Amino acid sequence: MSNLVLALQITLFGMFLIFVAMVLLWALLALMVFILARVQTSKTEEIEGTDENSEEEQMRQQAVAVAVSAALHQRTIAGPGRFPLPPTAFVSAWQAVLRSHILNKRGVAR
Repeated sequence: MSNLVLALQITLFGMFLIFVAMVLLWALLALMVFILARVQTSKTEEIEGTDENSEEEQMRQQAVAVAVSAALHQRTIAGPGRFPLPPTAFVSAWQAVLRSHILNKRGVAR
């Protein structure tokens, strides 16, 4: 009986450690998201303040738009893809022979 109690205590302690680790990771991730969101908003405020960066950003957006439209055009021209034929028959000769032996032993199912 004492072995069972000891096993349950070890199990509960292990589960407690796992949940504590999960909560710590969750808190760490939430803190990282909070910090990175703040850093990103401060960087975007700096970028919006200058005109040269906005022109570069517009050029980047236009380049991305051209690339996306070209990719979509190539996709529509290519049409749907074809599935390759299987390299062998769906049932190999070995499987067919074994199945025929089974049918000979049992008879045809009706």
